[in-house]
Amino acid sequence: MKRFAGMLAVALATAAQSQAPSSDQAPAPAANANGDRADVVQAATYLKSAAADFTNCRRASACKIYFDSFGVAIPFADGSIVPFSHVQRLSATSRECVKKAKALEEEGNRSLAVQWAMAARIENRTVRDWLGNHPDAVLEALRQFTVL
Repeated sequence: MKRFAGMLAVALATAAQSQAPSSDQAPAPAANANGDRADVVQAATYLKSAAADFTNCRRASACKIYFDSFGVAIPFADGSIVPFSHVQRLSATSRECVKKAKALEEEGNRSLAVQWAMAARIENRTVRDWLGNHPDAVLEALRQFTVL
């Protein structure tokens, strides 16, 4: 049922994006591909905190959750919508999650990069959800971030 809801959400979003605005409506302003500056700073703060966390997952039940339980899909500013992957954090530290996210961003895998950034803060649902709701800011923060 959850997968059907995800497919339906993607289909509806795609259909909504393909509709041209009527002549009496001004087109919506283009979204900043790099995310809002304040959002990038916030994402960088969360990533730096996670990169400084060398401890293993404190709640094993949280780290065994599959990424696709985070939500339906990740919407990017360019209009693309990508479903969550069926992957688990398992025993990776928050730092390892950030390093994985950084590597995936460098490879061009935007969706998985955001999902691994979310996994770095899997034990804090509020922060995890914020990262998922600001994928372009997360990607820009990853581009600017150096994990030693």
